[in-house]
Amino acid sequence: MISSDIERRRRKQASLQRFAGFADATPSESIQYHNLPGLAVGSLFPYKSDEILLEVPVKQYKDVKGIRKKNNSAQKLITWLKQKKSEGLIIEGFCSTETFLLAARYGMSLLEELPGVYVEPHFKTYRLFFDKYHLDFAQAVALMYYLFSAYFSLLRPSIAVKDIDAELVLYMDRFPGASAGGTLQNSAIPKTDGMRFVEYVRRNSPTYLGIEKAHRKDNTMIEFRTLDRWSRLGDQTIIEGKLHPHFKLTDWLVQSAIATSYRGEFIANYTPHDDAIELADTMAELYSVFKSFNIWSMGHKAMSHIKAEKQQWGIPDEAKRFILGRAGRW
Repeated sequence: MISSDIERRRRKQASLQRFAGFADATPSESIQYHNLPGLAVGSLFPYKSDEILLEVPVKQYKDVKGIRKKNNSAQKLITWLKQKKSEGLIIEGFCSTETFLLAARYGMSLLEELPGVYVEPHFKTYRLFFDKYHLDFAQAVALMYYLFSAYFSLLRPSIAVKDIDAELVLYMDRFPGASAGGTLQNSAIPKTDGMRFVEYVRRNSPTYLGIEKAHRKDNTMIEFRTLDRWSRLGDQTIIEGKLHPHFKLTDWLVQSAIATSYRGEFIANYTPHDDAIELADTMAELYSVFKSFNIWSMGHKAMSHIKAEKQQWGIPDEAKRFILGRAGRW
């Protein structure tokens, strides 16, 4: 009986149509000091029937050096998105932008509903322990917020494919931990502790289990993966996962969301002032163009109204103060 069930699942997986999404966060998947007050997370599912791989015409935001070059790249991306939309490009997705402080509070409340975890001091920071593994506490807190956006990003694509057998795969940039370098081609890359934590949360978090149950359909499979490396069709060259062009779209989405949500702080982060204003204006236009697709977001501070399930344990006060201290410099 068990073997026949496994075989049925294998046959179903083989027949599924796969739709790939790409998730990213800025400045990173951690609660940390930063010169901007917000943490943005986005997930995008781009689809164009005649193009498997979209050749996005810009580098990642952080790789474009100089404020005027950033502005030129943003304008180039605006033009490209408008053109591709007229040619049939579809993008489903979600973007969440909150202050580090609110993201930290929400992340810690979700951590306290997880069973079998605990926090201990580690030098001048803290670690969160789960299963046989541990993770930097500031990263664990941010990942709870990150996963919130990831789950919501799956809602509209899952509705869009509800009438076909489909697999939604959400790819994430490789979290800090075990390096993808040094492994042999065609060999498995070890999971990072960040990805192990994501899997643990998916198995044990009442909130995320509830969200998954609410939007997951019987004929739709959902997977979370890190994209460690990839290659173009017909080319054996192995490319680092984060250089996938579809990650660039999400990268510019979250950057434009931050620039729009925290305009004053964003402008203050660059000189000269006039160029900074021009870049902020262009990033706001870029965010508007992204939102012209089927990309939705929550209103500011809406997350504070979403409550975690029953508390399973309590984060030590000193660990909470440590996280809130890192998040609350603004």
